[in-house]
Amino acid sequence: MATLIDIKSFLEQFPLIGKTSSAWMEKVVANFPLFVADHAANERKACAMCMDFVVRYPDHPSLVTTASRIAAEELSHFRMVYEEMKKYDYPLLPDEKDVYIRKILSHVRTDPKGRFMDRLLVCSLIEMRGIERFEILSQQHPDHHWREFYTKFYHSEKGHGHAFYHEALKIFTPDDVNTRFKALLEIEGQACLEIPATGRFH
Repeated sequence: MATLIDIKSFLEQFPLIGKTSSAWMEKVVANFPLFVADHAANERKACAMCMDFVVRYPDHPSLVTTASRIAAEELSHFRMVYEEMKKYDYPLLPDEKDVYIRKILSHVRTDPKGRFMDRLLVCSLIEMRGIERFEILSQQHPDHHWREFYTKFYHSEKGHGHAFYHEALKIFTPDDVNTRFKALLEIEGQACLEIPATGRFH
């Protein structure tokens, strides 16, 4: 697993394009039951995505190890969020498509090699944006309980973005990975800019 120094170096080398707007936090606070339910849905979907790597790429044992570990963490996080939701009587949401995810995935290449690399790097980007937003919640949510709750998520998930990027480096050449990752960073940043804040996670 990566060290904190590895993760810090990675985030410095590949900073997100554009910061999450203050309007996002305002909408989250105003629609908090919706946000928490959407957070739970995102943890569930992240778990499923990780297990999809395990199913599709069993000939990459390092990826299987990493993806299955993260899947277990994401499932644990779903349960953490769901337990909090039950305390506050917040309902789960029916399954819905995420506009942000769909917008980024629309740029994933269709050839097998390109698709494999892009899916790993898109997972890295999604985790990076999630980490940024967990940090915002841990610092700016008006309720101390939720600040503490999201501080745990920030620290627990901080290495996930690096993990998927690192797996891509084991499979593809560093130059190809880094060039494509920088292009996808621009795409992710543009997606965040184009999608209005609604109170959901993305």
